Amino acid sequence: SNPRGINFRPDGTKMFMIGVSTDSVYSYTLSTPWDLNSASYDGVSFDVSSEDSNPGDIYFREDGAKMFMVGINSDSVHSYTLSTPWDLSTASYDSVSYNVARNMSEIKFKPDGTEMYISSVTEQEIVGFLLSTAWDISTASYQKTFSVTNEATAPAGIFFKDDGTKMYVFCATTDSIHAYDL
Repeated sequence: SNPRGINFRPDGTKMFMIGVSTDSVYSYTLSTPWDLNSASYDGVSFDVSSEDSNPGDIYFREDGAKMFMVGINSDSVHSYTLSTPWDLSTASYDSVSYNVARNMSEIKFKPDGTEMYISSVTEQEIVGFLLSTAWDISTASYQKTFSVTNEATAPAGIFFKDDGTKMYVFCATTDSIHAYDL
């Protein structure tokens, strides 16, 4: 209950959801790609409460071998490895986290893993970090903060166009989506 984040396998056959009430990630199979009506629970969950008791979002690397979780209480991003890609039962914590010192609601990565972006509801901003080693959050360093205060007082979600030329921000207080040219 109380789902906070969702992520899909690129082919639409797997869906992952994180719930704050249980502090766990859940895995679903979609027999018809991208059709939620065809979703069935795999009977597999992964507990992240040891890292944070208030998870906010999850992100899977495109190959399904890495998962990242936003910890709201710890203000940190946590890294996990799936020894079998897309199989949540093979997930393990990497004992790696990166403190962003902000209350986060969502996380996204540049497709090559060299940049990480978080939305911060309380600070009303999108924050970017560079990763000197792709997909290794221990190599992250602050890049830039972009304020969305004038448009989105509670930026709860972010999405980037594949080529990186557009950013979309969802505002939870106004139920609106704002587009930005990059």
